[in-house]
Amino acid sequence: YLGVIPFREAIAQSRNVPILRLVRDELGGPEPLIQWAKTLGIESPLDPYISTALGSSSVTLLEITNAYRGLASGIRATPHIVGAVTESSGISIYRAPTEEYALPIPPERLELMQELLRGTVRLPNGTARSLDTSNFPIQVMGKTGTSSSSRDAWFICSTYGPDGVTVGVWVGYDDFSAPLANRATGGSVA
Repeated sequence: YLGVIPFREAIAQSRNVPILRLVRDELGGPEPLIQWAKTLGIESPLDPYISTALGSSSVTLLEITNAYRGLASGIRATPHIVGAVTESSGISIYRAPTEEYALPIPPERLELMQELLRGTVRLPNGTARSLDTSNFPIQVMGKTGTSSSSRDAWFICSTYGPDGVTVGVWVGYDDFSAPLANRATGGSVA
């Protein structure tokens, strides 16, 4: 509750109220958000509540990481644990089948979304600002997340374009049996 701040800062700082207001007032509710999540590859059932925009519906790390990969590249692709296996001589033994298609997002909107997520790393109060150093000279975008009661935390980070790399990190207990250390967040532990 910082008062009026730019939306870019709200995303970078993981401020929840502006996100909820966007879904409620601009999108008209969670349904368009759920449709976009499906377009990005989320297959887990999503609850039809505004809080879904904050991550109140459970999805797998693979699903959410692949969705962010789509935002970083403009391409939806089927993820694989093993993409290819080759013999030491270079002969291909296995190559995962690929399904890719361009996301139906105009390039200027995709660039805007990427820049919003870049603020998480680049802005002084961004939750992942520790990556914006001369020791890490790669342009990245990302988003952190922390559940209620600090039961788990995550961070997803991407480089840009079709050949980019996206990494998702989740920290927590599989059975949610205990919270993480005091004040653990996606920006600090993941």
